[in-house]
Amino acid sequence: MALVNCPKCKRENVSDNAESCPSCGYGVKAQLDKERKKRNIITIMTASLIIILVSFFMIINLVVIPARDYTTALQMLENGDFQEAIVIFEELGDYKDAFAKIKTCQFEIVKQQVDNGENLTEALQYLNEINLSEEDKYIKIDCLWKLAQKKYDESDYFQTILYLDEIGDVDILNENSEVANEILQDSLYNYAVEMYEVGSFDSALEYFQRVEANKEFVTSYIEKAKFMSQIQGKWNCKEMGAGLEISG
Repeated sequence: MALVNCPKCKRENVSDNAESCPSCGYGVKAQLDKERKKRNIITIMTASLIIILVSFFMIINLVVIPARDYTTALQMLENGDFQEAIVIFEELGDYKDAFAKIKTCQFEIVKQQVDNGENLTEALQYLNEINLSEEDKYIKIDCLWKLAQKKYDESDYFQTILYLDEIGDVDILNENSEVANEILQDSLYNYAVEMYEVGSFDSALEYFQRVEANKEFVTSYIEKAKFMSQIQGKWNCKEMGAGLEISG
C-alpha cells in the first residue's frame, strides 16, 4: 500500500487502495488503476514501436541495402567497371555469390590487361594460379606471346625462349605462327652465341642444336661448341687433380 494525494482535492496521505477520498469522496483507487493501465499501454506501445523500428532497420541493412548494392555491382560488372564492382562485392562479404563475382571481375581485368598489353607479367602469374577452361586458355597463350615479343624487343633471348617454349607449338598462334617461329629461331641462335662467348659451351651446344635455320653456318658453331666443351672438361679435370697443367 502506498499513500498518495487525492487526484481531485489534493488531500495528502490517502491510501492508493482507498475506494474513495475521505474528504471529497473521489474514487481514488479507480482513478489510479486507470492511470496504471494507461501507463502500461504506453509502455507496451513504446516497446512495440521500438521492436518495429529495430526490425525495420535490420531489414533495411540486411536485406534491402545489400540487394540494392548487389544489383548495382552486377550492373558495374556488365558495364566493364570491374574495379568499382569489386569494391562493392567485397563490402557485401558472403552475400549471395559476391565472392565468385569478385573472381569474375578479377579475371575480366586480367583479360583487359592482356588485350591491352599491360601488366603482362602479373597477368601471367594470375593465369597460372587459376584453373582455366579450355575456351579461356587462349588468353594465357596470348599473354605468353606478347611477353615473348616484349622480351625479344629487349634482346632478352633466354626469356623469349622460355615464353615461346611454354606456348609449345607456335602454330596455335595462327596468323602469328610464322613470326613467332622466326623470333624463336633468332632467339635460340642469339642466346646460344651469348653462351658460347661467355664460355658456357654445353648450354651453347644445347641451344645451337635447336636452331633450324642456316644449318650449315650453325653446324660449324656446334662443332666448335663440342670441341670447346671437351677442352673445358679436360681443363676442369686437370684443375681439380693437378693444378693448371693441361695435356696436349
